[in-house]
Amino acid sequence: MWQELGRAMKRVGKATGNQALIDKGRHWQYGHMSPEQLMRHHPSAFLRTYAVQSHIEPPDVVGKAATTQATYQLRHDVGNATTFPNMHSIVGGDGVTRAPTAHLHLVFASQAAAHQGVHQSNQAGANFDAAFLPMRQAKQDNFAGQLTNKKVAGWKTGRITETALNQQHEDLTLTTQLSGCTIAKRRDNMMHLRPVANGAAMHTSLPRAETFGRLDYPAQGEQAFVMMKRKPDGHTRLYFQTHDSTTGTMRSGRKDF
Repeated sequence: MWQELGRAMKRVGKATGNQALIDKGRHWQYGHMSPEQLMRHHPSAFLRTYAVQSHIEPPDVVGKAATTQATYQLRHDVGNATTFPNMHSIVGGDGVTRAPTAHLHLVFASQAAAHQGVHQSNQAGANFDAAFLPMRQAKQDNFAGQLTNKKVAGWKTGRITETALNQQHEDLTLTTQLSGCTIAKRRDNMMHLRPVANGAAMHTSLPRAETFGRLDYPAQGEQAFVMMKRKPDGHTRLYFQTHDSTTGTMRSGRKDF
């Protein structure tokens, strides 16, 4: 009932240009959801509400295998352990600026105890499952317009395929924080690519319609949290939140592959 009222209120707010009504409608529609429920079912709303960083893979690890079923937790950054301690606003894809409700860290459930010990964190919501897309090292930054296995070390174990997601009945894929890497899709394959020397050069060499990378978060000191969700029509939609430590601001949005 509250969700339906919230949706109706949001529609009226959009029709009349009343932002306060839109925000109240969103609260009624989504306010009953825990963070991981909002993340799975309404990614855009999730990334407009929370500041999020992925800690599921260290920046120098490139050998983990992709899987369509890993278990995760979202944990509160109560100890101010975030690498972006001064992030104070999120500019949503709707152009509205909001203060984040909380800073959250994404971790594997198996890493939760260690994270709590180091960061004094507590869990936000419940454990949840999703696919895991590991990082792979590109052999060169120039892909000449085509993502191929010859230019990516560990291609076979580092990719998530639409076929595998369908077989697992999974629609959500998560990866680690981007700090120069590119998410690229080629037909059935999705990859997380680390550049050899220049993230912008690598991103430029790949088809822009099928990538999200360094040119999408180009500011000095900027990083990005991304998540990929398969839509009912079979296409992949990437949701992002970029973090600019020089301005203390975040941007959220989405891109269809």
